[in-house]
Order: sequence, then structure tokens, then C-alpha cells
Amino acid sequence: MNKVQEVQEIRLEAITFCKYRLQIANKSILLSFPQLLALRNQVNKHTSHEVLEQTINGSNMILLFMADREHLVLLDVPQLIGLQEEIETIFYLAHPTFV
Repeated sequence: MNKVQEVQEIRLEAITFCKYRLQIANKSILLSFPQLLALRNQVNKHTSHEVLEQTINGSNMILLFMADREHLVLLDVPQLIGLQEEIETIFYLAHPTFV
């Protein structure tokens, strides 16, 4: 018996220079740049090798507070890794700005 579990789509897009929209399943979360940095910090902590190993051996789920604790999101490990990739993409594809 083969069980295939679909990973819900996670998208992160820049709305303006310092406003972002995170789409997880049917939930849309608006983030400011400092909130995005805090989320990136949380996600990086949870995706370190040691923490991922503990999570997989345990419940396989992570609870994340987002946008100054306005939103609480429950993610499994594949979703967490997908979120990390989306966040990395935003930072690596950042457009240069002139001040």
C-alpha cells in the first residue's frame, strides 16, 4: 500500500519593497520586512539538522507564530522545508534599490 501525501502549496511574494504576502493553503498572511526576518530566523532554527532529526523522530509537526504572533501555523517537515526555500528565494532574488 503506497501512501502519497501532498504538500500544500506555500508561496511568498513581495508586494512592495517592505511588504510581503505569505500564502499557506487557504490562509494569506501579510508580513512587514522585520516580520519576515523574524520568520526566517524561526524557520532556520527549526530546519537545522539536529532539530529536524528530533522533529522527524517525534511528532513531525512544527508550530510557528507569524506576524508578531497574530497567526499560528502548524506545518509538517516537508511544508517547513518548502517555506524555508520560499524565504531563501525572496532574499536571493532581491532587487537592488537606489537610495
